[in-house]
Amino acid sequence: MDGILVRPYTAGLLADRLREARQLERAVSVLGALLGNALQSALAELRELSNQVTATAEQAMELSLRGKSAAAVQLLLQAGEQSLNGKLLEMTGALVRRHAAALVDGAELSARAAELMNRCCLPVSHIAGIQRTGRSPGGLQLRLRSAATS
Repeated sequence: MDGILVRPYTAGLLADRLREARQLERAVSVLGALLGNALQSALAELRELSNQVTATAEQAMELSLRGKSAAAVQLLLQAGEQSLNGKLLEMTGALVRRHAAALVDGAELSARAAELMNRCCLPVSHIAGIQRTGRSPGGLQLRLRSAATS
């Protein structure tokens, strides 16, 4: 008889836990949908920004090929200053170096691009305590033992 008195109490607890589990399941489903939508939105925005960078670079290259190197450098530098995009700033510096003879204020433009690159585009991550500057992408760092320690 004692077992019968315990069962309704246990059944009530079980029913409560099932309700909570269903609510939790619904909450997880809703959160999953929200996160999925947020991720899709972020990816779409990233694609759009990438397309804008590509379009700006294409415009600058077209200007450069038409002999309007100063306009091309200005376009890249302005877009780079607004977006702080490393690729645009890098292209600005390369274009200034390539057309240095044709640019009146080439040194100033190069300095502005370099200052922006130093301010916003240097790697800040460390791998195993070693800062990632000073090494080319994909480069391999060899550690050699000296003859005295072998």
